[in-house]
Amino acid sequence: MIHRLWQVALFQDSPTVRNFRVVTLQQTLDAIKALRDLYDVERSLEKTCAQFGFEYFSIISLEPLMRTRLKLPASNPAMTHVLASNFPDAIEQVCELDVSQASGPVFAALHQSSAPLMVRLSADAGGNAAPLRDVKRDIDPANWLGQTNVLFPLLGTQNDRCVVGFHGKGLLPNASHFAELALLASGLFARFCELGKVERIDLPVLSEREVECLRWTSAGKTSHEMALILQISEHTVNHYITLACRKLNTVNRIQAVALAIRLKIIK
Repeated sequence: MIHRLWQVALFQDSPTVRNFRVVTLQQTLDAIKALRDLYDVERSLEKTCAQFGFEYFSIISLEPLMRTRLKLPASNPAMTHVLASNFPDAIEQVCELDVSQASGPVFAALHQSSAPLMVRLSADAGGNAAPLRDVKRDIDPANWLGQTNVLFPLLGTQNDRCVVGFHGKGLLPNASHFAELALLASGLFARFCELGKVERIDLPVLSEREVECLRWTSAGKTSHEMALILQISEHTVNHYITLACRKLNTVNRIQAVALAIRLKIIK
């Protein structure tokens, strides 16, 4: 039984972590339940990283796309796979791209199994991803975010598949620390879902003409050029683009094209 889990300092903003007090399982769960807002949850995840020797945390959706109101007003919701993290912007963009394209063996492994995944990448050209059942998978370091990664697949409030990850340059945790980390990841993710407004969106259905107009827009064509290519009026082209923007909940054709690419409506 796990009887030593967390230090109270994880919930404090003290600049030092010298005077830890060991707490029980119930105290840990009570402390997570007492977190007041999403900032507290993310701060606790950051401190969990520090305690277990990781640099970054992430909460990632494996679903086609999520709508989240965590950081933007309800009138302008973000659509993203990375629901929360302390990644630098460059890493977050790479992660978004990998998830949206379902690329890389790590994401393939996460889609194939609900087992926690521990990934240790070497500094050279290769590495291994080994789920707990010891199935080996080759990994290119360029396909993942850190040298050491511990990933916990979890279900959100709408049975949407998400992953809580911890990433860094240290060693993989031992069995005891892994068990503690698993419980903390599960508890903090549950509190994250309780406090946040995260929902899966239905993919919009665009007509063939709307898709064609977006595809030509992504190729840099103007409305006049599209009218000549499709042999329709420029007014009709603009009408199709307006409909596509409305269905995608975007304000202009540039945003519509970007979202259509992320949703794989166009390539």
